[in-house]
Amino acid sequence: LADQILYELAWGFRDQANATTDIELKTQYQSKSQAFFAQIAERFPDRPVAADAFYQLGQAAYDEGAFDKASSWFTRCSESAHSIDALKEKSLYKLGWCAYRRQQYPAAIEFFRNQVQLFPQGELIADSMFMQSESLFAQANYRDALVAYRAAKPILDANTNVAAENRWLNLLHGAQSAIQENEFDQALAFANELADDSQAPAVVRADAYLEIGKAHLGKKDRSAAVEAWSSAAEDLGKTGAQARFLLGELLFSDKKFDEAVSEFKKVFYGYGGNQADPEIDRWQARAIFEAARCYQVQIATAPVELRPQLIKDAIFYFELLTKDYATDPMAKDAETQLRTLRKL
Repeated sequence: LADQILYELAWGFRDQANATTDIELKTQYQSKSQAFFAQIAERFPDRPVAADAFYQLGQAAYDEGAFDKASSWFTRCSESAHSIDALKEKSLYKLGWCAYRRQQYPAAIEFFRNQVQLFPQGELIADSMFMQSESLFAQANYRDALVAYRAAKPILDANTNVAAENRWLNLLHGAQSAIQENEFDQALAFANELADDSQAPAVVRADAYLEIGKAHLGKKDRSAAVEAWSSAAEDLGKTGAQARFLLGELLFSDKKFDEAVSEFKKVFYGYGGNQADPEIDRWQARAIFEAARCYQVQIATAPVELRPQLIKDAIFYFELLTKDYATDPMAKDAETQLRTLRKL
């Protein structure tokens, strides 16, 4: 009965860990629980309770970020003759996640795909199909990812146990994949559904509007793109900064230089200025560069009396870029432009 006793002790301490809010006690109980699961794995690896012990040890290692160790335990669980179907399904699913977290995306796809094939009616089929799509997306394999997102969508929609975040990401990344493949109508179908979801957070809906704008621009509908990006620009994070930058780019391409500079200024003086989140920095750097270019491109054709001010303004923004965003790749391009402008 030793294996059964160890198993009861392991779960007893696990229950105590879950029941307490005292961090020190929780840690102690979790440690004791894991020690008893480890004893089962070492002393009784062929007994029925060992299968669950393998899984629990794998989950603990996964939570610690020890993905190689976790994979070893999940593999033992999936291969155990005593693992019930639900446990095998979870083990394969977690093996896929271990590979995904290690950025071993082809291996992750194989684990998730194997799980779906072995347990087509399992509880994790929707999550697994979504993660196959994500693994393809992470490799920039947008064509296959789009196919996978399409296949996953009805299953995600039909499964009430799936996290809402997975449904939202399936729509967003599906739209992004479709845009990469120039399938703009499909992108709009995905992104519009996400934008219309009142349960989605504002930042997620802003991401959707950003992709809606890109899809409309791909369909040569500039006014619809402007409308969508104006909605996305209300976000105060990186999505809003990117949308505002794209609005400026449209105005720049239409040679509406003053209006374009106004939009670019909103990017690099707004969104936290030069104290912004690092994810916003790249859009601010690009906005400063493009603001400088708005003045630079006018120099050659401008009346003689206007050229000094245009040169001065272009130099000002290029220097601002090299000063405040010195590590950004655009800073090198700014230095090149400054050398030319200083000779004028």
